[in-house]
Amino acid sequence: MRLLFCLMFTVIVFSFSALKSQEKKSEGTDKSLTSESLLNEAKDLDNQILDLSKKIADTVKKYNLASAKEIPVLPFQVSYEAKDGYILITRYFILKDEVSGKLNGSREKKMKLYLSGDSVSKIESIIYEKENSKFTTNIITIVDPTPLSAGTDDVTFNHSVNDKIRTGSKPLGEIRNTTAFPIRNNIKRDFYIPHLEYFYSLILSIGETYQKGIKDSDAIMQNILKNSTNY
Repeated sequence: MRLLFCLMFTVIVFSFSALKSQEKKSEGTDKSLTSESLLNEAKDLDNQILDLSKKIADTVKKYNLASAKEIPVLPFQVSYEAKDGYILITRYFILKDEVSGKLNGSREKKMKLYLSGDSVSKIESIIYEKENSKFTTNIITIVDPTPLSAGTDDVTFNHSVNDKIRTGSKPLGEIRNTTAFPIRNNIKRDFYIPHLEYFYSLILSIGETYQKGIKDSDAIMQNILKNSTNY
C-alpha cells in the first residue's frame, strides 16, 4: 500500500512539474514575440507620423488652401480639387507597354484632407493600381480618423481586388507586430511615413505656388494702377 502511494505521489509530482515547465516555456515564447526595441521603434514611428500630419495641417492653414479653388500651376501629373469640407490631391501615372506603346494600365495615389474650419480633421489616402494585362485592379484605402492625435492604432486599411474586398477596415493596431513578423512597424516605416512625406512636400509646393500667384496678381494690379496716373 505504501509502495502504491509513493508511486502515485511520484506521478503527481512529475505531472505537476511537467505542467509548470510547459507553462514557463509558453511564457518564454510569448515574451520572445516582443522586445523593448520593437516597442520603442513603434513609438518613434508614431511620433514621425504625427509630426508629418501636423505639418500637412499647418501648411493647409498657412496658405489658406481650403479657399484655393483653383491652382494655376501644378506639378506634372498632379491634380488638385478643393470643395466644401475637403481637399483632394492626386498623383497619377500612366503605364504603357514598352514595345507597342499601348496603354497597359494606370497607378494613382491620392490624399483627401477632410477639413473642420481651417484644420484637418481626417486624412484619407487611396492607392490605386490597374494592370490591363493581368485584368486586375487593386485599391487600398487608408483612413486616419484622428491625424492630429498621438497613436496610429485607429488607422484603418481596406483592400479590394477587382471590387472584391480582401481586407475590410482592419485597424493598424490589429496587424501583427512581433519580432518575427514586425508587419505593423514595416507598414509605418516603409509605406506610411514616405507616403506622408511625399504629400507634405507636394502640398507645400502647391501652397507656395498659390501664394506666389496671388502676390503676382496683386503686383500686376499695382503696376496698372501706378501707370494710370501718367495718362
